[in-house]
Amino acid sequence: RGKRMACHFKNLYFVPFRREGIFVVHVLKNTVDVGVFLHDTVSLGVTPGFSDQPVKLEIATHGSLKEFGRSLENEGPLKELKGLTVVFCPVYHFNIGHAIWDGFYPAFVSMLQFGKADTPANALMMSKRDRGIVKTVKGGYDNSEAAYQKIAGLELLTIEQLENSTK
Repeated sequence: RGKRMACHFKNLYFVPFRREGIFVVHVLKNTVDVGVFLHDTVSLGVTPGFSDQPVKLEIATHGSLKEFGRSLENEGPLKELKGLTVVFCPVYHFNIGHAIWDGFYPAFVSMLQFGKADTPANALMMSKRDRGIVKTVKGGYDNSEAAYQKIAGLELLTIEQLENSTK
């Protein structure tokens, strides 16, 4: 296993209905060295056991822009998020302390590393709400998700919304 890393992609695609959700990096042949993704871990945050939550990345190499366009047509409807999008996977985000410190802070540090800390961003949250906790901790998830959107500055989008909008 290689190093843990943060990445800044341009035109990263998420396909929620394929293999439990996968990010697809589309590149033109001979323009980008994608070998780094074969050995290193791109992490969305931590799991409840506090190990890395690795990103499922698929590299799609295209011979031309036309070929790339055809491949997108096969994926179905697209939802475009304008501007920067920060992707993260918080744990226990019904609790505002966990939501900010364990959930969003690592993503914000990645934004700092890329010089994007002052750039308004969409927040794409990849973890789901626990239905049992929703019933017992009223408003916990809502408060934390509102904080994510306020800090990021643009739209908050969840994996559940993506899954429901593309079926």
